[in-house]
Amino acid sequence: MTPWGTSEKAIPVAPGLVWHHTAGHGGLAVSRALADRHLSDYARSAPYVHCQGGFYWFEEDCAWGLPIVEVPEWADALATAPGLYGPTVTAQKIREAAAQAVAFSYPDHATETAR
Repeated sequence: MTPWGTSEKAIPVAPGLVWHHTAGHGGLAVSRALADRHLSDYARSAPYVHCQGGFYWFEEDCAWGLPIVEVPEWADALATAPGLYGPTVTAQKIREAAAQAVAFSYPDHATETAR
């Protein structure tokens, strides 16, 4: 179960990372252990981020970019996850889209995480 309802499709991205689709929404689930090791307090407590069932859930419209901006190599895993993106989507494109999403939805991210 995701914060947005029952997962209709779960795509394993890497150990501790799973992309979920639901009937109306979705996003990236990051295991709590992985998030606690690699993500800032800001990313783990930002709006549209939920902690539930041993995962931090980053919704697909705004929050998904936070973990990618903070751990850029996760874009490589997203780009190569079977069934998630097509062959024309590169890790660099994912990193760029993540940076845009974060700049738009969380303009204070860079300032808050630099402290």
